[in-house]
Amino acid sequence: RFSQHSYVHSNRALKNKSISPEAWTVPQLNLMLRWYRRPEDAPLPTKKAERLVRYYEICARGDPPIPDLLTELPPKRAVPTFFLPASLPLLPTPSIESAPGECTSTAAAK
Repeated sequence: RFSQHSYVHSNRALKNKSISPEAWTVPQLNLMLRWYRRPEDAPLPTKKAERLVRYYEICARGDPPIPDLLTELPPKRAVPTFFLPASLPLLPTPSIESAPGECTSTAAAK
């Protein structure tokens, strides 16, 4: 699929060429039909001659408005509390008696 930017760019490039619609290839004609098409229109015809007739019917509508691109990120939503993990128990802290590598009086007696 076309991204919005490449779709607009392809459309403008085709309009700037001095080629009559009758000389367009089928993909070029499809591009222009998708450009002028509106949601309430009937499905696109299957034959090139019928598509060309449809193009001439809808091309006088003018260009559709180009949507604005996002310039800012939308604000972050607060995370519901049921998604947050329950508080975890504290990890044990090392004590002097259980430090590895040290000899204690009980360990030496054994």
